[in-house]
Amino acid sequence: ADTEHGMIEQAEMLNDLGDNIFIKIPICYTNGDTTEKVISSLINKNFKLNITAIFLIEQIENLIKIIKDQDNLILYAWGDLSSTWRGKVQD
Repeated sequence: ADTEHGMIEQAEMLNDLGDNIFIKIPICYTNGDTTEKVISSLINKNFKLNITAIFLIEQIENLIKIIKDQDNLILYAWGDLSSTWRGKVQD
């Protein structure tokens, strides 16, 4: 899906499949707009998320505000961005 409603609807269907399901959500729609509302909504429902297509430090900085102390997340940052992020969060 490429809309907020569509992503949330599909995530709900996938989440019903079992406790071992991580729902893959890209950090942005195909038009480049952020999916932060979708991610926030799914986190509030305690869904396990696999957030993908992270390319910018700004995307990670915005995610940090949303994800807080979540244990049920997998984040995929491209290239050396993940090591840059770790250093920034530890500061």
